[in-house]
This record gives sequence, C-alpha cells and structure tokens, in this order.
Amino acid sequence: MKGMTGVVVAAAICANACPAQSQIVDKAQNHVAEKKKHHRFFVGIAATHLAFSEHSRITVNGTTDPAAQQRMTNNVGGLLQLGYQINRHFAAVVAVGTPQTTTERATGSIAAAGELGRVQFVPVVANILYLLPKVGRVHPFVGGGFSYSIVTRSRGSFLQNFRAGDSFGPELIAGTEVSITPRVAVNAFYSKTFFSSLVKFNLPPSFGSPAGTNHLRLDPTMVGVGLKFRI
Repeated sequence: MKGMTGVVVAAAICANACPAQSQIVDKAQNHVAEKKKHHRFFVGIAATHLAFSEHSRITVNGTTDPAAQQRMTNNVGGLLQLGYQINRHFAAVVAVGTPQTTTERATGSIAAAGELGRVQFVPVVANILYLLPKVGRVHPFVGGGFSYSIVTRSRGSFLQNFRAGDSFGPELIAGTEVSITPRVAVNAFYSKTFFSSLVKFNLPPSFGSPAGTNHLRLDPTMVGVGLKFRI
C-alpha cells in the first residue's frame, strides 16, 4: 500500500513539474532564437584597392584606331557596408564607396597626348552572399550581384569637353571572415566587375576640335579588408 502511495505521489509531482520544466526549455529556446534574430543586421567598413583591366575603342570622325589605347590609375579607397543575414546560408549586402578619382593616360599610337582627363566616381555595390560551412571561427563566402559606378565629375586635360558616363554591370565576389567575438569579425574579399563606360570628347583646337568617343571597357577588380559588426 505504501508502495502504491509513493507511485501516486511521484506521478503527481511529475505532472506538476514536467510542464514547468518544458516551459523553461521553451523559454530558453525562444530567447536564443530571439537573440539570433536581433543580430541579423550588420554593418561593416573596409579599406579597398581598385584596379582596372581597361580596353579602349577610340573613334574620331568615324575612324577607329585599334592601336589608340589608354590606361587608368588604380585607386585606394573605402567602403561602408550594410547587410542582413537572411538565414544560415544567405546574406544580402549593400555597399557605398568613398569618392575616388582616376587619371586616364594615353598609350599606344596616341601616347604623345599624355594625360587625357580625370574622372571622379562613387562605387555602389549590391550582392547576395552564399555562406559556406563554417570551420571554427573561419566563415568563407561567395556571391554575386551588381555594381554601379556613379560619375560625379569629369575634367579633360589634353581632351576638350571631356564627359565620362556612369557604368553598371554584374559582379562576382569571394572572401572569408574570422570571428573575434560573437558580434565582431574581420574579413577579406576579392571581387570582379564587368562593365564599360562611354566617354565623349573633342580634340584640341590645334587638331580642328573634331568630336570623338571612347567605348571604354573597365572590368575592375577590388581587394578589400575590413571589420564587420552585428547590430
């Protein structure tokens, strides 16, 4: 009889305690999920190096000279990034760069012209990242999206009425980040963009001021290192 009474008492205790324990577990799981949810947004800053893979098609008065080329100076700048981690595997990132200036110099058959002009621009990038499996604190990623280079100022040197157009095209990116704390990480990345720009100009008066165009393939690569902060 005492044994039976003990079983009844134990069952009664379990009936009261088990729901309470279940509620504690549920609350803990909800807290973790809520905590992760609150840290899906992140911001980042990065120092960058931009290098162009340029190729020109310069036409003056309807005549194109394949040997007339130009090169553009590389740039060091910065990026401000805003992102959102969609789930374990994907994140969306938008980045705006600091204003940068590149100098266009003549090469090939027109090398004697020297500096052709200068262009100031602001890079804007939007990418979807695929987050590869994490190895310890290291989290590699690959992705793709679009890059838009907004020209804010064009100034001719040898060329007159020098006007460079904006550029827009697809971008590929790969990189990795290393966690310092659960909310702070350092990262490094490499990106390749495919786009071109149309440059319009006039030759100097000593050449009769004929109008010309330069269909300029840019295809820049960017290498960057930076910090990421979850918010």
